[in-house]
Amino acid sequence: MKKRLHPICIQNCKAFVSCQLKAILLSFAPDLQLMNHAGAPTLVGWLSNEQMVYLTRRERFNAAHKLWVEDWSEEKNVEWFGKCANRNWHGHNYDLYVTVKGKPDPITGFVMDVKDLSQIIKEVIVEQVDHCNLNLDVPFIPKGMQPTTENLAVLFWQQLQPHIKGCQLHCIKLWETENIYVEYFGE
Repeated sequence: MKKRLHPICIQNCKAFVSCQLKAILLSFAPDLQLMNHAGAPTLVGWLSNEQMVYLTRRERFNAAHKLWVEDWSEEKNVEWFGKCANRNWHGHNYDLYVTVKGKPDPITGFVMDVKDLSQIIKEVIVEQVDHCNLNLDVPFIPKGMQPTTENLAVLFWQQLQPHIKGCQLHCIKLWETENIYVEYFGE
């Protein structure tokens, strides 16, 4: 049979643990403020100055492409690229995840304003590729480069990085199908 603790005992234990935790935290960070402006307990000030936080925004676009090497025979292209070598193109509904990292601002709590991140992704990438032919219509995709998910992730990184301010671009994740995605970390 399990023994139950009396409610007063539980409250006393919680108070003891709370005091111990406060003492431990203050020993590591003596200037730590454990109360917010309304007097409620908080660790936000401590977390925002010490912890790396990752923020991800998803945007979607649709595009067509064909994987094809002009110097190869049709048989070799089909052998390597399968249905992606369709002479009349094919399309995908892409999901683009852009992750930035940084320390939250001590006032806003944001690593980056997510509205700004969304706007950057839309202007720099989505408006350039949505409902386009990736082989023909996108100026930042070099002529002759295969518009694979791998190459697109690297190109998207190169396009986005100069626009990210106050934090760092951490990862581009591009989903081509429900079973295939690529992650690129700028390496």
